[in-house]
Amino acid sequence: TLLVGDSGSFFTNTGAVGAVIFTLPAETNTGIEYTFLITADQNVTITAPAGKLVAFNNAAATSLAFTTTSEKIGASVIVTCDGAKWIAQVQLGSETQTPTVS
Repeated sequence: TLLVGDSGSFFTNTGAVGAVIFTLPAETNTGIEYTFLITADQNVTITAPAGKLVAFNNAAATSLAFTTTSEKIGASVIVTCDGAKWIAQVQLGSETQTPTVS
């Protein structure tokens, strides 16, 4: 679980030998921001409190995952709190990458 004090930090899954889960804090302080970059071919999931994540085509998501085989490395996500929800800005390494929003 990430801490509010980690705001502004850059996280990767470098060296991971299995799935990595980053959990966003429940705090909703405007401007808290984290950056994630996938550097290893392992599943990466970013989770938020239920219904508090805004990601592609879903204003009340709980997670954003990169799990599609051969479509992980190079993707990055900036997650920023607007005071009420976490806003995910996904930057794909390739147009063929497929994040899963749920």
